[in-house]
Amino acid sequence: MLEVILQDLFESFSPLIRAQVFAIVGDTSVSDDLVQATFLAALDHKDSLLIDKELLKGWLLIVARNRAIDHLRRSSRLSQIDIGTLDYSHEENNSVLDRLVIESAIDTLSSDHRQVVQEVLVNGTPLVHLAAKTGVPEGTLRSRLHYAVKILRTKLDHVHDTR
Repeated sequence: MLEVILQDLFESFSPLIRAQVFAIVGDTSVSDDLVQATFLAALDHKDSLLIDKELLKGWLLIVARNRAIDHLRRSSRLSQIDIGTLDYSHEENNSVLDRLVIESAIDTLSSDHRQVVQEVLVNGTPLVHLAAKTGVPEGTLRSRLHYAVKILRTKLDHVHDTR
């Protein structure tokens, strides 16, 4: 019975998860491995996740994204990725829980850090325009963004580790 349920879930969600992972890692074979690892992780949480299919979908997307980012970190490619190009705007690719976790982490930043993250990463404002708008030097804004992202990574890694 469990095998049939898992097969159905895999058939339903694997194309979406594979697309998300491939967009991050850019390698088909690595994407397939990470999708498989994501579904294996679901087996560890089968009792709580099989209750609600939408909850499972959101959880699987978060786990898959985290595994893809972990893979990039291990392969030292994360520094080559422009974090601003990661697409968090499509609601179907993000669960409500994921958004709440990210928003909560951003809320813990200082007001200066929060402002630059909101403007640059969320709204897509170029640093040059933000510097002109606020009167803060571009280098200062770049530094604030760097440290804000570093703080967010630490906080979100901690959340990932507790899941």
